Formats: sequence, structure tokens, C-alpha cells
Amino acid sequence: MACKIASVTPAANGKVYGTADPTLAGTLSGFLAGDGVTASYSRSAGETVAGGPYTISATLSPSSALSNYAITYNTGSFTITPATLTVTADSKSKVYGGADSTLTYTPSGTLYFGDTYAGVIGDIVLSTATARLPVAGSHPIKVTGGSAANYAIEKVNGTLNVSKAPLTVTADDKVKTYGGLDPNSDVYAQRRPLLRRHLRWCYQRGCLVHRNRRCRHGWRPYYHGKRRHCGQLLDHARQRDLTVLSASRPALTITVNNQSKVFGAPNPNFTASFVGFVNGETSSNLAGTLVFSTSATVNSPVGTYAVTTGGLTSSNYDITYVPAR
Repeated sequence: MACKIASVTPAANGKVYGTADPTLAGTLSGFLAGDGVTASYSRSAGETVAGGPYTISATLSPSSALSNYAITYNTGSFTITPATLTVTADSKSKVYGGADSTLTYTPSGTLYFGDTYAGVIGDIVLSTATARLPVAGSHPIKVTGGSAANYAIEKVNGTLNVSKAPLTVTADDKVKTYGGLDPNSDVYAQRRPLLRRHLRWCYQRGCLVHRNRRCRHGWRPYYHGKRRHCGQLLDHARQRDLTVLSASRPALTITVNNQSKVFGAPNPNFTASFVGFVNGETSSNLAGTLVFSTSATVNSPVGTYAVTTGGLTSSNYDITYVPAR
């Protein structure tokens, strides 16, 4: 009597590097159920990605039933895939125009079988295109290259944040007389450091621009304590240290007008003349009340008496009082 044809075929399987083997399985074909033939599966030894694929084989039992069969023993493949490690470029910062910081990265992920990051990760390259030139803002730090036995490397870019370089523009102090014309305004620009060609300041009668080129805008950067600008200040922090235009006060003379009266009559209403107002101003622009005083009374004998005045104030004028005689 001829033996019955039968076979056993292990199912392909696999795992991620460093993890436990899954339960192996397979398929029996041609065996009679009454014989109770079963299979156990095992694979060849090895725990590295490069060593695979590994062979899965089967062992059948009970041996007493196997002599009735012409058995084909097939094999399967067991594959180990790489575990994942992550390399993240560390974010950095600098001031525009400065040198780039030393670029570094941080590895993460689970290591197996005593592996170390230094031992398994190699050839990582970090780069940023900024150097000293690009504008302020955020720029990527790129992660390229890298290799690791038994691990797949996931690369995460970082960010280089370039802040604006400080730039101070200081208006020169000026003096004028209240009500007079404004003096010519100059602007002194102090750049820390001198970077590129980004300074464009215009003023009332001329310009301070790169290479002495003139500006056609004609804006006033400095006028009664306010600064206006034209052009650009790129990649620099605008620190506005404004200087208020100071002014000297013009002279205002208040002279008591001469008056007369007849002996025995009451004093007349005294008046005064104002000389020195500017900008069309009058005595209504002064603070206080004009007060007159004299030693003359109704019964004063014939003679000349001084009449003085005072009581007015102003932050815009230096007031001088001249008495009447």
C-alpha cells in the first residue's frame, strides 16, 4: 500500500527589532484527522535585521502516525524589521549678523540589547542656510544623513530664530526762540553693528543714507519732538529715543501807561501796554490777573507817583514790568 501524500507549510512571520517573537503557525495538508497529527514551529537563531530572513521550520507528531504519509516539509521566512529612533535638531537662536550657534541634536527612541545612541547612530549632518546673511526671522535647521544598524532613523528639523539687531537713531538737541522758525534738523544714526545697506533716514534739508545718496521723499524725521522716517530699516530693532525740541522764551515787556488826576479826585483806572507777543498772541494768553499799585491816594499832594504792576505769568515768555511815573 502506498503512503498518503501530506505536507506542512509554516506561515511567514516577523517582528520589530528588539521585541519578542510572535507565536508561529502554519498549515497541515493531507493528514487524516483520526491520526491526530500536529505541528510545532521554530525559527533559526538570530536577532539582527541584517541576519534575516530567518528560516521557519516545522516538527510533526506523533511519530507513530507519520510512517503512513509521504510528507513534504516546507519552510517559511521570518523577517526582523528595524526599530525606530528619532533624531531631532535642537532649536537655536542668534542676533542678526552674528555667527551661528553650534548645531546639536537630541536622539530619542527605545534601544535594545545594550545598544547606545553613540554606538548605533552615525553620519548625522545638521545644516542651516543662514550664516551671517539672511533676514531676521525663523529658518529651518535641517537633519540629513544618518545610519544605524537595526534601527530606522526619523529626522525632525529644528528652528534657528534670528532676532533683529539693535539700531539706535538719536535726534540731535536743538534750541529755538518760542514762536520762531524751527532750526534745521539733523539725524545722527548709530548702528550697532553696521550691517548691510538698510539705513534710510531723510530729514528736512538733506539726507543721511548709504553712500551719501540723496532721498527724494522729503519727509521730516524730527519736528517738535516727533520723528518720521522714509525708506527702510530692515532686520534691525527700531529703538526710538526721541528728543524734544527745546525753546528759549522771548522777552515780553509790560509797561504801565502814564496817568494824571486832579488833587482830591480818586485814582484813575490804570492801564498797561504789551510789547513782545509772537504768533498773534495777546494778553489773553497769559495766566493770572494784572494788578496795579501806587502810593497816591485821594488826599495825596501834588506831585509824581510811581505806578507798578504785576500778577501775570507765562511759560512761553520772560516778562518784564516797567512802572509809570
